[in-house]
Amino acid sequence: MKKRRHHVIFVAFGRKDASLWRKYLPLLKKDASLQSGLELTQWPDQASTPRKRRLREWLSPVARRAERLRRHLEKEPFVDIDPNTDPDLTLVGMGKGCCVVQAYILQCLQEDETVRYVRRIRQVVLVNPSRVRRYRMLVVGSIIAMILIPLLQILNNFTHQLHIEAMVIVLGSFLAVFYLFFGIVSNSSAMELLGLKPIRLDRDDLDRQFRERVIDGDKNKAGTWPIAHQEVAIENTGEDEGSDADRLAKAILHVPGHKNVYELDLLERRIAISPLPKPPPADELGVGTVDNTAAILHRALFSACNATTEESAVQPWELRYQSYGGKIQINVIPNPNRWTPQERSAFQHNHDKYVFRFVPEASQEYSLDVTLWNGYTRGNRDSHMHLRADAYFRRLLLVLDLRAYLDARWKISRSPEAYFFFGKIPLARGKNRDLDGPSCDCLKNKRNLEDGLPVEVGMIESGVYQWEVEDVRDGGVLGFIFDVTAEENGQND
Repeated sequence: MKKRRHHVIFVAFGRKDASLWRKYLPLLKKDASLQSGLELTQWPDQASTPRKRRLREWLSPVARRAERLRRHLEKEPFVDIDPNTDPDLTLVGMGKGCCVVQAYILQCLQEDETVRYVRRIRQVVLVNPSRVRRYRMLVVGSIIAMILIPLLQILNNFTHQLHIEAMVIVLGSFLAVFYLFFGIVSNSSAMELLGLKPIRLDRDDLDRQFRERVIDGDKNKAGTWPIAHQEVAIENTGEDEGSDADRLAKAILHVPGHKNVYELDLLERRIAISPLPKPPPADELGVGTVDNTAAILHRALFSACNATTEESAVQPWELRYQSYGGKIQINVIPNPNRWTPQERSAFQHNHDKYVFRFVPEASQEYSLDVTLWNGYTRGNRDSHMHLRADAYFRRLLLVLDLRAYLDARWKISRSPEAYFFFGKIPLARGKNRDLDGPSCDCLKNKRNLEDGLPVEVGMIESGVYQWEVEDVRDGGVLGFIFDVTAEENGQND
């Protein structure tokens, strides 16, 4: 399973922004922290810049540039043959280029077939975002009128052929028609009332839509595609370019997180299996004859940038363990635990499923420590775990310890093999985001682990195996399978 690539695209609106990126890109490429796994590119380049501007380009400059950016990012190297292995993208806009980035994302959110392209976006960095509002048109128009009226009066005094009153009326009528026209075409709601399609996207509406759909989205207002977002201010004076470049590099590397997406630095599961019979901890577990025991530590380390809270539109996090045929004993009872009374009662009765539910905090570690009795019997020496789709996992780590089998003179007849299944691509339906639920359907669908994508397994020492997967989004399933043989009879046991 290959490592996911990460592209950083610096988006410019015009020549001024492009010249600034050309100045900062060499400095950023020299930054040692950005040289690890990041590919820096600038847009537009010569190939994507139109030679002649058409009328639509003048009337709708942001939307047209967003369409060209969209076509650019739908080609290699920004897409892969397999949609599941598309690279992560960080979009960095400068000045009016920020509007192009916002418009591109909002355009992609309008159609289901563009789901693939939006899900790649890891974060958006807006550098000195341009916020030109409609009221500025009135200010500029007033200044023009204040300049023209004295000029007309001077002209009238010299020529004595023009009537200032008539000229003021003509000028006022012209300005009224002018601002009415551009006020309408830049306002999507007004165009909808007229049954027309807006020919340009007003920046008021652009900021509002971007905030509602990407930044502040909740259960009722979308958050359809939560994307990490941050704004950065640089001086652009040229006096301290190194400091500005450092600020940009820090913004690119330190993803701020989104309140509706969990950010994890590490999700780890360590399993140490022993074949030695041990007495059951208590009769109420109903273990019976013990064939094997497994000490399992499930650990989640949340990132410093994790922004989820009690008010987030996501379900609380869960560390859970479930066994089909085995019995679970909790070594350290997590407290507090938000599991339901029904879940607690079912565990106390069956001892086959335990749920640790909580609301995580940034930079905090949470763990679930259990002992599994008879979980890895003959013909059942495999396991898997489900990954949530509303989370970004920087690293998944699984360690399998089989040294106890070797100490008991068993043979590892099938070395551990690990497989990964990509999660279902979340579907955007209106204002909702359909996520792959945490319920396990593996048995019902008779999923074979060997059908997944192979993951390289390394051996730390004799009998101890380890494998890991990096940069996982949209959830998935990570599983493994192994087998052992008792040397006394040469049969699987």
